[in-house]
Amino acid sequence: MLDCETLAFIEETIFQVFVNSSKPNQWFTKTGNVISGAYLNNGGIPSNVVGLPFGLNNGQLIKVWIGKEDASDLNVGVYTHDGDEVNLTLIHTVSMLIADGRTKSFDVSGVSIAKDKQIALRLTSGTGKNIKAFIITSGTE
Repeated sequence: MLDCETLAFIEETIFQVFVNSSKPNQWFTKTGNVISGAYLNNGGIPSNVVGLPFGLNNGQLIKVWIGKEDASDLNVGVYTHDGDEVNLTLIHTVSMLIADGRTKSFDVSGVSIAKDKQIALRLTSGTGKNIKAFIITSGTE
């Protein structure tokens, strides 16, 4: 029989293997004053046109981090799509309040990402200035 410490070590090791098999973590940005409805850019291109390609099986959204220059309330939606705004589907939303400050990290669980979809981020409500977002995803080959 295994003790709790050994079981915890095994669980953490399995989790790290799972997370480390993920696609590279990705930044999304939008400079200037960003209004509700605007998509953040991935590599300088609006992520609803060309998003982060996701090519893993059993995909999961693990974490979303948001940073912004100003004090403002906003919601950021995480979407999947097939490219060129085809089949845009909202899979998760994170909410940031003025009281949260300029940065906030959101742990996510139970949000699946289908293989061969692209990921886009969009300001679904509120406004912000010079917004950056970072996502961590995972999956298996």
